[in-house]
Amino acid sequence: MKLLIVVDMQKDFIDGALGTKEAVAIVPKVAQKIRQARNNGVKVVFTRDTHQSNYLKTQEGKNLPVLHCVEGTTGWQISDKLEVGDSRIFDKPSFGSLELAEYATTLCGLTEIELIGLCTGICVISNAFILKAKLPEVKISVDASCCACVTPESHQTALSAMKLCQINVTGDNKISIKGNGKYYKIYAELNDFEPTIWRTFIIKKDAPMLSLASCLISIFNAKASHIYNFDVPNKNLDLQVYIDEEVNASDDNFSIKRKLEKPRKHVDVRNYKIKDCLENPGDSMDFCYDFGDDWHFTVRLEEIIEDEAYDETAPLVLDGKGLGIIEDCGGVYGLKELVQSFFFKSGEEYETNCEWLGVTELDITAFNKKAINKNLKKEIRLIDKAYNEME
Repeated sequence: MKLLIVVDMQKDFIDGALGTKEAVAIVPKVAQKIRQARNNGVKVVFTRDTHQSNYLKTQEGKNLPVLHCVEGTTGWQISDKLEVGDSRIFDKPSFGSLELAEYATTLCGLTEIELIGLCTGICVISNAFILKAKLPEVKISVDASCCACVTPESHQTALSAMKLCQINVTGDNKISIKGNGKYYKIYAELNDFEPTIWRTFIIKKDAPMLSLASCLISIFNAKASHIYNFDVPNKNLDLQVYIDEEVNASDDNFSIKRKLEKPRKHVDVRNYKIKDCLENPGDSMDFCYDFGDDWHFTVRLEEIIEDEAYDETAPLVLDGKGLGIIEDCGGVYGLKELVQSFFFKSGEEYETNCEWLGVTELDITAFNKKAINKNLKKEIRLIDKAYNEME
């Protein structure tokens, strides 16, 4: 389970008493991040800096004598450009929230906490450190592209401090060496499954999107026996390996009639490169494989890298967790039932699954980086060839 924490996206911090142009700039990205998280089944909560009229007499007020986020005022409100919905809001009188950390400990199966919001060097970093201390075995991450601070310099200082304390920082444009690297470090995760199954890998940014799909299929243990698509929201594109105009027209009409998101532009995946879809750290898209089992993966650009060491090794898996998917088992829900049957190791369902898979043991947490990388280049070429030959 993943938790997204939206920190202090309040009017006073955006364009009010303590507002900055950097804070204004991240609002659309934060809004998109929240929408994507909810679409992927991620739990979203908010924090709200909350002061009283006596703020200037408090210890914080004496050090920062600017009246802001007074409870009940306009500046205290969370930006109306963000969809709060029924998400829980943690009002906090200081930088960090102990109540939020206690709440996180009650979430069953929590494997990752991601923080976004304002400001990086005060409330984001404070809550990140509290959560890291409270939940040392949970992955704590911060999306730098959805954060801002008093100045760009203080933003970077805070990011550096968090990296030193083993908080995973993504979406940091400053990570890119020379700012124009030819390799992408990408994070990909299977949605809606616990324990989390994920990979980080290096691939050329000039590589075809077809090859990115083939890479994902290979490293997540799929067999390239189904069609797929990429949903790229920041480009409003639907990259398809097999274009069915009748189905696309039906989907578009459904979206228009129900006033959902603007229909995507349906295009051939073969006509695009990775850099056409992912441009900046923090950009993400959805990869859907097998429209029957409906496996969905979040694919996010983490870093742009210039390193000659990858000239001979890329594409290359750097890290990960979990075995991957099992083809034709019924998607994530079928996979959960499959794992459960192997856990109990008894009954008709277990015997059927053993016969089907040809094994008596199944460890869904297994991850063998060496084995995945051994034939990765060859597998990508073969999978590319197979999809290019589709009729």
